[in-house]
Amino acid sequence: MPLPPVSLAAPPAVAVQGVVVDRLVAIAAGQPIMASDLRASRALELVPGAAALDDAALIDRLAVRELMRAEVERFSTTMTDVDGGVAARGDAAARTARAGGEAGLAALGLSPGRLVAWLEDDLRIEHYVQQRFDAASQPSDDEALTWFQIHERDYLRDGRPRAFAEVRDEVRARLAAERRQSLIDDWIAGLRRRAVVVLAPAAPQP
Repeated sequence: MPLPPVSLAAPPAVAVQGVVVDRLVAIAAGQPIMASDLRASRALELVPGAAALDDAALIDRLAVRELMRAEVERFSTTMTDVDGGVAARGDAAARTARAGGEAGLAALGLSPGRLVAWLEDDLRIEHYVQQRFDAASQPSDDEALTWFQIHERDYLRDGRPRAFAEVRDEVRARLAAERRQSLIDDWIAGLRRRAVVVLAPAAPQP
């Protein structure tokens, strides 16, 4: 469900030789989301599937990411491996090369330091989600058996039912994944309810 917007008067765009460099598209949790964030997300796949999303959907994804980042910043514990930035720096180097070097990053509105910070935040969010939801989503054998009995037709072999013991691990993994996604969806829904997201009007067409 998209975040409920609050209207915001569009600020004047910054232009160089008639080309718009950047403009504000939204504010989420007090943080600005810029048109350059959309361009970078698509060019460098900073948001999975960004290239296939229209602007409204991508702004919504970026706004939710910002709400998640702010929540993680308030409540997560320190993560030495993430804070060291080793994984993020390696990822950033690969994406920088893909962009054509630092000049390519600059054309997308990113500095090398901001790209590393973006990727570090993604790792922190991923780590927080794992800590908060992975263990909580694990079913007991009794719960897995009950779920299997409801979905037994999904596990037929040659048209015949299979014993639960044959598919226990597969059933537990599938049920855990469903529960995990449901917990994450509920968490994000709560963030949305508490959020104030301000959307700027679209830029006028030339």
